[in-house]
Amino acid sequence: MGISQNSFGNFNPETPTEGRLTLEELKAIDSGVGLEVDLGDLTFLQDGTLALKDRRVLLYIRDIHIFRNKSIEDSFPKYHFYNCSTLQRMQSMNRFHSKYKVAAEMTGVFEMNVFTDKRPNNQKVALRVCICCLKELPFPDFGTLTGQPRKDYITEFKPKHFFDNFPKRHNFTIIPKKSAMTSPLNTYPVNWDQISKGVKERAGWRCMNLSCNRLLVGEHRKYLHVHHKNGDRSDISSSNLISLCIDCHCKEPMHAHLRSSPDYNKYKVLVFTKEI
Repeated sequence: MGISQNSFGNFNPETPTEGRLTLEELKAIDSGVGLEVDLGDLTFLQDGTLALKDRRVLLYIRDIHIFRNKSIEDSFPKYHFYNCSTLQRMQSMNRFHSKYKVAAEMTGVFEMNVFTDKRPNNQKVALRVCICCLKELPFPDFGTLTGQPRKDYITEFKPKHFFDNFPKRHNFTIIPKKSAMTSPLNTYPVNWDQISKGVKERAGWRCMNLSCNRLLVGEHRKYLHVHHKNGDRSDISSSNLISLCIDCHCKEPMHAHLRSSPDYNKYKVLVFTKEI
């Protein structure tokens, strides 16, 4: 067509775009080989799941040491998909010194360095899911299980179950500025009791869900909770806090586990008998 070759420069389909994984990175995380990361590279999405750039990922420790007095299965770490209390505790104790990998494969088999007698052996290992991640997200149906069905659920759970509910691809309109290491711990401040009481008092001890607006007095005030709209327990701005009765609170995202609490059942009985 009269245009000289490469007059507009070379086109490289593997050239990375800001906020997106490269083709090499995608291949590594999808194959089970995994991609070594610094914890500061990860971000927490609004739902608490973990992401590397534009992909939800699973997090696991790269190196594991097998000790003679411990079974191989008990020596293996768990993989994480949520900013659970275990990760937060490790961060607060400054335990994030291990080498970590992220992956997005579906079977739960990850490439690791397994040390026996101080000698590393690179191999693929089947890891189990972190129970805290299942419980605290919470994952569908897990909170209602007890006994052997609960154990079977944990044993049979695979990353595919997670990614079927939380797709790998996550489009950021703005690349998050808070990383897994720089964002505040998702936990309540030390004066949370005082803060939550102030929220309830300003609401007149009413549920602020307008379709409910139930007034709770006396001993029934314990059924009035304070909810963080954005899911971040460290964000105590007045615009983020709202008082909700336990019934309305359990209907908020990631709060279905409240239905298994004794207080929820007691509250439902009181409402049904019109005692409150």
